[in-house]
Amino acid sequence: RYGQRLMIAEVARRLAGETPGIDTDRNTKRVGWKIYQGPFNWVPQTFGLEAAKSGSSANIDVSKLDIEKGGGAEFNGFVTIETAGEYQFNVESDGGAILRLHDTVVVDNESVANGNRATQGKALLEKGTHPYTLTYLRGSEQKAKLSFSHSK
Repeated sequence: RYGQRLMIAEVARRLAGETPGIDTDRNTKRVGWKIYQGPFNWVPQTFGLEAAKSGSSANIDVSKLDIEKGGGAEFNGFVTIETAGEYQFNVESDGGAILRLHDTVVVDNESVANGNRATQGKALLEKGTHPYTLTYLRGSEQKAKLSFSHSK
């Protein structure tokens, strides 16, 4: 059922062209985060899971969060797009990560269980504010690592 919704959302995004931004009065400069106890063998679907900790920060920095090996985290924030067009999104992690924009998967680097891996995805976006969710699985590397960026 979840996969069907993602497939429908992806088809709708392609048919509609550029995804419009949203109107929001929330603080778009902060990133909300939740940490989930593992161990997980894959990037967790967090719906229905109880977070062990939660908070917000100015950016995504897993080195400052106490995420156990095999544990998970979810980050929610906003990307501000100044010029409409196609954007590339880059995610690098030590375990696995899935990036969603407007609930549509843009980057999926869940296929790596251990070791650093960079993965990219593209999205057509209109000028405006776009919500994202970045779900992370901590790998078994010595240091937790997760980076997220975008460019036109």
